[in-house]
Amino acid sequence: MANLSTIKISERGLLELLNEDVLAFNSYREKYAHPINLNHVDLSGWDLYGVNFAGVSLWNASLLRCDLREASLMDANLTGANLTYATLWDADLEDAMLVGTCLYGADLRTANLKGVKLDGACLGKAIFTAEQLMEIALGLRLQIRERPSDQEQRPYLLPSNLTRDLEED
Repeated sequence: MANLSTIKISERGLLELLNEDVLAFNSYREKYAHPINLNHVDLSGWDLYGVNFAGVSLWNASLLRCDLREASLMDANLTGANLTYATLWDADLEDAMLVGTCLYGADLRTANLKGVKLDGACLGKAIFTAEQLMEIALGLRLQIRERPSDQEQRPYLLPSNLTRDLEED
């Protein structure tokens, strides 16, 4: 068997490895730390339980109905990605870029959302805890607005003011 730490696998090879064995993919990530670009890939319905996507670029990727429980998505770029009905229990999304991401119906109840960027994200029917919503809003005034689409109205989370409201003494 080849030593994975000395091989740079192509995007297609990474997807094949990921499809076959998430643990082998994670092992490769730990041993060979080059930037991984999985932009525009379709991983819809994949079982990605425990996957290490920390720092991975998944720009405009489709993760529709994916099982991302206990996944590491720290510092991942999910700009414009589709996470509709994805399960993200215990996922670590700290400092992830979710700008314009569709989280419609996604279950994020036990996910770490510290520092996530959700500008323009579709949050319709997404499941959050009150604590998570407070964490997201901390230091940033946010508003929900309706943005029309061809199919339906979906709520989008947008910054209403990028500066903190500080009370003067």
